[in-house]
Amino acid sequence: MTFKNKFKSIIFLLISIVIIWLLWTPFYRIDKDKGFVKFHWSGLSAIFDERPLGIKLNYYEEVNYQGLDGPYLYQNDTIKKVYYVTEQNSLVEEKFGKIDSLIVKVSNDDKDIFFVKPAVIENEKSIYELPCKIIAISDIEGNFNALSSFLISNGVINKNFEWTFDKGHLVLLGDFVDRGENVTQVLWLIYKLEFDAKKSGGKVHFVLGNHEIMNLQGRPAYANEKYIKIAQTLSGKKDFSEAYLALYNEDNFLTNWLNSKNATVKIGDLLFVHGGISPKILLYKHSIEQINQNIRKNAKSDIYSKTSGDSFTDLINGKEGIFWYRGMATDYKYYDKIKQIEYEKILKFFRVKKCVIGHTINEDISTDFNNSLIKIDVLHGLEKRSKKTKGVLFEKEKVFKIDALGIKSELK
Repeated sequence: MTFKNKFKSIIFLLISIVIIWLLWTPFYRIDKDKGFVKFHWSGLSAIFDERPLGIKLNYYEEVNYQGLDGPYLYQNDTIKKVYYVTEQNSLVEEKFGKIDSLIVKVSNDDKDIFFVKPAVIENEKSIYELPCKIIAISDIEGNFNALSSFLISNGVINKNFEWTFDKGHLVLLGDFVDRGENVTQVLWLIYKLEFDAKKSGGKVHFVLGNHEIMNLQGRPAYANEKYIKIAQTLSGKKDFSEAYLALYNEDNFLTNWLNSKNATVKIGDLLFVHGGISPKILLYKHSIEQINQNIRKNAKSDIYSKTSGDSFTDLINGKEGIFWYRGMATDYKYYDKIKQIEYEKILKFFRVKKCVIGHTINEDISTDFNNSLIKIDVLHGLEKRSKKTKGVLFEKEKVFKIDALGIKSELK
């Protein structure tokens, strides 16, 4: 066989392998935000997986409840309704009076339970004095086991989910929704701890991340399917995005609560922000309070994908905005990592010594720019008391790495 014939045989073999792989493998073309499947080929593997064989066009993806969830509290001047998903995967409405507490049941092995009492919602301040202790953790993403065990092991709460951190501050640095199966329970726990902490002179700061913003804007591309099913049932809409917008409507108590939160907060000489601060933001010379006001005003508008007509609003909410910006931590497809001099200008402008960010995953809690940038987004463990679940402690002018086992080591 000549070289030319051998080459043709190899090419034919490679093409055959590709064709067989394409025929064997399932393929979707889907709009994740809308849940609309434009094209679906089951793949020949369906024959062996006991799935329907063939091509299906233009339909909404099927989603299901996955056990306990809720409560979903909706209220306005004339109505007050509360919904739960039961262990039997049924959505039920329960009566709710003026002074009633709501029971929150967690979908985990321990079947955790706690109670919350909805109260008046007020917008957060942007600047606070430095307390004796600060604990911060980010990117929990509906992982109740990680969050609760981390807080218990580090003395923030007890096993009854009661505040024990005295006058300390807890910073929850965004992305506590999406992906996980206990998003609602995580949000209600944060809400409960806010009020418990206040009674003791402490403070909980829930700083918004890009995933909270996506939820408020009806963009459920990363949501666990149970939440899409709940949204569809409550709204009567099949389109994922339309259903999610209805789920997070203005009557939803947790929607109004999320809208009261900050996008960045300054505590003493520490600046906390989910994604990061682009050097471009300094060109506008806006204060932390002005930034938070802008975010609060535009939280339900998808300015990441569309322009608002205002350059600062587009910047602060867009690809280089404080929810999405990764340039403090790494190079990214839209921009390079910021330089030391640019970072120092940011610290100087906001009159802080350190900045703490989440959003960009690291193998471990780490620092940069002479230990003045602290990066705390790590891949947390799924189980309780996992050494993978980590955050930071600020105490007596030192910074410590802490985990869900309660182990503490100085961060240098």
